[in-house]
Amino acid sequence: MANRGTQRARRNWRGETPGEEKKRRARELAQYRKGKRKGPCFIATAVYGSPDCKEVEAIRRFRDTALRTNTLGRIFIYYYYKYSPNVANMIKHNMLATKIAKYFLNIIARIY
Repeated sequence: MANRGTQRARRNWRGETPGEEKKRRARELAQYRKGKRKGPCFIATAVYGSPDCKEVEAIRRFRDTALRTNTLGRIFIYYYYKYSPNVANMIKHNMLATKIAKYFLNIIARIY
């Protein structure tokens, strides 16, 4: 019979437990709001697996050049950062959702 007390915590690609990941995301979001760093792309990172890949950089360019320049875009960004960590977590664990999100993100990434 397995000892449940020695069960290892699930870790992401960075080696973080879910609690550590949540704290890091909150820290990044606070830094972004203060203008100290580029904003995280939670959903694109969940889909592509790395915040540094060329597709995620293209999505950031889209955000910065198309969305930030108008009121509706800024409203979208506000709600994106409010709800996207939970959506990204769902996408990360659902292959169909990942494929659907990747399809639409690839369209944006090709344009930008």
